[in-house]
Amino acid sequence: MEGVSIKALVAYASYSGNTAVAARHLAQALRSKGLEARELELVTKHRLSPGGGALRALLGLGAELSPSLLEENWNEYEVVFLATPVWSFSALPQINTFVHKLENLEKKKIFALVTCYFWYGGAVSQIENRVKKKGGELNSALSLSLPTGFNDKAKKQLIKWLDMLEVHFLPRE
Repeated sequence: MEGVSIKALVAYASYSGNTAVAARHLAQALRSKGLEARELELVTKHRLSPGGGALRALLGLGAELSPSLLEENWNEYEVVFLATPVWSFSALPQINTFVHKLENLEKKKIFALVTCYFWYGGAVSQIENRVKKKGGELNSALSLSLPTGFNDKAKKQLIKWLDMLEVHFLPRE
């Protein structure tokens, strides 16, 4: 399989910008490991208000994604990272919608990156349950506490996590 590049997608939703920064660092680190990594911001058709979005997150509801995102083929990626901040101890609604629209999850390596101020609540288990309902498995998750934003400490944690995951990216014989 020499010369074959593994395609990774870093799909993220961000509200304050911290998760977006973390997702960009994640994609850059994946590329440095030889993967073909793409970042995809899960933009909603209409901006979610903090109150309404938090309620949708808490209830495990989705959000209408931007029409341009719906035209894309996300299923060509073998590795998918789902990055989300925590709202009401839950993943953002965009993540719920995105997982619902993904196909063939049983053939993908799925990972979650959850950013939070202090505690990630049930966001990881929520993502894991959604992925399982679609026939997939959440291979690993990292929760980054970012009370002062994405900093060098968070970047080191992210890189350490990726180093531990590297076995998942090796080509299958």
